[in-house]
Amino acid sequence: MYTEDVLLNVGKRAKRETILSLALLAAGFAAALWALIQRQKLAGALALALLVMAAYGVYALRAAPWRRYRRFLLDVAAGRSHENTLWFTAAQCEAHMTEDGVLVRDVVFGQDPSKKDPKALADQVYYWDAGYPFPAVEPGRKVTVKSFGRYILSIREAG
Repeated sequence: MYTEDVLLNVGKRAKRETILSLALLAAGFAAALWALIQRQKLAGALALALLVMAAYGVYALRAAPWRRYRRFLLDVAAGRSHENTLWFTAAQCEAHMTEDGVLVRDVVFGQDPSKKDPKALADQVYYWDAGYPFPAVEPGRKVTVKSFGRYILSIREAG
């Protein structure tokens, strides 16, 4: 699901957004320096304060999510993955952001429907990257899930 091309594109986007926020910060320093050369201390302080806040806002809202997603992709590429055989229950349509900065949909896996063991584990929730289409899997089917932590890397029907 995650290829080198995806990693390169995300890296380029993160770099572009970081450069944008740094350019805005440089403009703030230039405006403050110009105002201080003109001996307008209040204007210099206001220009610096406003543009530093704008640069931080641009970084926090645009660059930081791409950098977190790139870090996640690097962890997936270098990390250990596990394969589990589970029974698919449901996939949610709504996407949400995890603490790692990845936009995901919840996928719920349950126990074997033929066994009604009260001591069995409860439903397990995994994450599917919302940027990719979810494969067509019917509820109650046995599937093999390759995952990194709780993030699904691939899913296929078990034989």
